[in-house]
Amino acid sequence: MTAIAAPYIELPAVEDNSIEWLQLRRQGIGGSEVSTLLGMQNPDWDDPYTIWLDKTGQTPLDLNPPSEAAFWGHVLEPVVRARAADILGVTISKPPMLRSVTHPFMQYSADGFMSDERLYEGKTANAFKASEWKGQIPTTPNCKSRPACSSLAKNRLLSPALIGGQKLELFEVDRDDRIITVILDTCEPFWVDNVLAGIAPPVGAGDASKDALKQLYGRKGGVRKLPVSEFEEIHARALAHAAAEKREKLAKQQAQNELRKLLAGKDALVGDDDKVWAALKNGVFASAKFRDKHPSFTTSSLSMLRNSLQAQLKAGVDAVQLFDSWAGALSLADYLVLPHSERVFAEVAAAGVPRIHFGVGTGELLARWGRQAPTSWVSTGDSARRRGWCRSG
Repeated sequence: MTAIAAPYIELPAVEDNSIEWLQLRRQGIGGSEVSTLLGMQNPDWDDPYTIWLDKTGQTPLDLNPPSEAAFWGHVLEPVVRARAADILGVTISKPPMLRSVTHPFMQYSADGFMSDERLYEGKTANAFKASEWKGQIPTTPNCKSRPACSSLAKNRLLSPALIGGQKLELFEVDRDDRIITVILDTCEPFWVDNVLAGIAPPVGAGDASKDALKQLYGRKGGVRKLPVSEFEEIHARALAHAAAEKREKLAKQQAQNELRKLLAGKDALVGDDDKVWAALKNGVFASAKFRDKHPSFTTSSLSMLRNSLQAQLKAGVDAVQLFDSWAGALSLADYLVLPHSERVFAEVAAAGVPRIHFGVGTGELLARWGRQAPTSWVSTGDSARRRGWCRSG
């Protein structure tokens, strides 16, 4: 049984997410990696193999801009910390990265130490995940926080969570040595037997390992010759899974056809319990076909939009905004409304007020959006900031 960790040391103070910080992070296992090693993380995001590649320096440091969610979590971190401190009447100080003395493979970037001796670990969550936070901390964030109690020898942890950007929930977590033991008994063998020994764990089943292997090996062409004994079992397993997948697909299709027969052309199948058991899905909206079939609808819609913006300008507004919230779901080639929105912005340009084109996840569209409204704000986060198009005031 692994002993429970106690004191810690402070590592050199460096800026979060800087190259120096990423290099320090490679020297141990952090809280965000614990849930992955416990098998609780989506393998499309991360897995033990990709963590091993990172810790052994076989992949480059991740210098890519953070995701939109990670960016806003970082921006809101001091806001949530200040609000929690105000509510509780305490002070909260943020230390540098910390390392356990007893288990030096365990590291932790603490969100804060509270003046009442509790550990502080702030969280943010979007509104769609609010139900997961109802009365409890979800499993993955909980696992990320638990190692802190071990590494820092803290008995209690406060974890405020800002839900949907407008509701702050306060959660308190007591130290649980049983959970800490499970974490340490998982992380120590990984660090000693895999990282320090240079022995790779098995590749993962998701996109994380697939993308890492592409980055590691690239596409070199040619042929690689190996003894059949090295891959025969893996090859047989791949064929067996492919055959099973085909059988499952056919079985699923048969069940769906049987339900379709019971629907007999109706939209939904309802049981005598008044519960909807099956329903026909709507097809994908074919925007190009609709536009070609109903050109007058596009024209009239643009006319209403243009008239609305013109009316706002006549009323003396300081700025106009065009909402295109789901544009980021389309590629530039599929974004058929772009010429029309460009025309609308061009027609209101003479008013001389800022023109705001709002969209989410629209990095691939920014080059065109920036040309249509070069003096406006473009609400798309990191991509806009990198291009200098996201400004205030």
